[in-house]
Amino acid sequence: MAGASISGKTIEDSKRRLTHENKVSELIRDNRDGWKEDRILELFRESMRDQICKIPILHKNHDDQRVWFHNPWGFYSTKTTYSWLILKKVGFGPHKIFWRVIWKLKTLPKIRIFCWKLVHDILPTYIKIASIREGFNSVCLRCGNERETLIHVMKDCPKARAVLEHGGFNNRLLDENFTRCIDWLEEAMRVLDRTAAADFVTVLWNI
Repeated sequence: MAGASISGKTIEDSKRRLTHENKVSELIRDNRDGWKEDRILELFRESMRDQICKIPILHKNHDDQRVWFHNPWGFYSTKTTYSWLILKKVGFGPHKIFWRVIWKLKTLPKIRIFCWKLVHDILPTYIKIASIREGFNSVCLRCGNERETLIHVMKDCPKARAVLEHGGFNNRLLDENFTRCIDWLEEAMRVLDRTAAADFVTVLWNI
């Protein structure tokens, strides 16, 4: 049978075992203008070759460095570690799709924790305080027109809306009626790309 050896393995399998390359750089052409695709095909087969050859090649040498993936800038600190551990402990709850998007955004861990508080409606809004403190005025201090619910303070308050409009967010997100903040946030994650979504939650954090 063509291509087969006595052991039952193909000749191609034998070729793949004869690997002389010890470093990734040895699979890059000498002039660094691309990968040695034929050799990569011999070693890793077609599916892996396509994935490897899509990796961009840096034309300037850079020193290796350690990167902390739970910080958008790659820097490690005890503060970001603490935030990450809190997020890991509290879990994502029922809104898994929303959390998959939030977790992939290039934003600070403290903003992700802020999003977690939004989703679970545990920010100290006036209406929340009024529910546990008798006689507390639940009217929004900024506009004086409506009770300060979470959706009001983040979206419906004229001052919050002005900030969102200044941030460039369209009327679809601002004009549609929502009673729960999580419903509004999930709609935003559906219509915004990752960059815009990161900007969106950052603006909310600053409101």
